[in-house]
Amino acid sequence: EALKTFVQTPTGRKLYQAAYDFRLAFNLRQGDPSEVAQRNADAEALEYLGRSDEFSFPEMSVWMLAEKIKS
Repeated sequence: EALKTFVQTPTGRKLYQAAYDFRLAFNLRQGDPSEVAQRNADAEALEYLGRSDEFSFPEMSVWMLAEKIKS
């Protein structure tokens, strides 16, 4: 949820779009059909952002605490 929220911010959207565009071009060059390349690029871009040092979510600690309390 935190990553999805981050992607909705201007910074997150910009980073996602750059990763998505790169992965889409790569997947298409590898011969993937367009629909498959797009679906994979989306998943790969989100995975990259989740592991990236660029992923910052100011309320992350609050969110994590709330998730821990729920479980």
